Amino acid sequence: MAYTQKKYEESDPVSQARADLERQSASKPGDYSSRWQSELDAAVERILSRPDFSYDPGSDALYRQYRESYTGQGRLAMMDTLGQAAMLTGGYGNSYAQIAGQQAYQGYLQQLNDRIPELYQLALDRYDQQGQALYDRANLLSGQEQQDYSRYQDALAAWNQERGYLTDRYDTERDFDYTAYRDLTGDEQWIAQFEEDQRRYDQEWAAEHPEVSAGDGGSKKSSGSGKAAAPAVDVEAEYLAMKKAGETTGNLDKYLRSAVSAGLISQAAATDLRNKRY
Repeated sequence: MAYTQKKYEESDPVSQARADLERQSASKPGDYSSRWQSELDAAVERILSRPDFSYDPGSDALYRQYRESYTGQGRLAMMDTLGQAAMLTGGYGNSYAQIAGQQAYQGYLQQLNDRIPELYQLALDRYDQQGQALYDRANLLSGQEQQDYSRYQDALAAWNQERGYLTDRYDTERDFDYTAYRDLTGDEQWIAQFEEDQRRYDQEWAAEHPEVSAGDGGSKKSSGSGKAAAPAVDVEAEYLAMKKAGETTGNLDKYLRSAVSAGLISQAAATDLRNKRY
């Protein structure tokens, strides 16, 4: 009789472990996508492309205000000086009055020029403040970027840890299940082979001892086991002696099959004897 090995089928615990692993694998976080990178790149570009500081009074709105104020006051002072000089000369202008008026005007222009270092420093302070604001914005965006990326890395690490746990659980469940399957099929195969060898032995024994089954209409004479009576043999003792002597597993199984075929021991007892540990 040919032995047909059963196909391995996952047990419920193995199927559940595999389903959990597949579901968790499908939930892997996607590639990191930054919310801040474009803004951060733009902020860095503004810092890197920012021109060096330079000061042009003509483009300074505050300087222009001072210039209008001082030139206006200078003209008034010049006119006042010219008027006073005209009064002193009976209404006639002279070169002294013109020089005095021009000096008064130039005095105000000099005050305007004296303001330039102050205005330069104010402009430099504004430049530095604007630069610091650019750096602060870049640092803020960089901090947000690092925070988001750190959260992503934490989520990815947690996913990997969970996936490792579920993978180990699935491997353990499947190894245990498959080992049990192999043990079971191995036992079934051994029993099937044992029965097949016994059947063949019976056929060969019957062919070699036709006189046993020839009497009374061909009915087989036996002592209740279907075999001719045999002298009492301690099968277990013989089996143990052979095992201690180092006989191969094949010879030991053959001895047990012969013992069963001879009616010296039952098949169940032979199986127990084979699996018994000494």
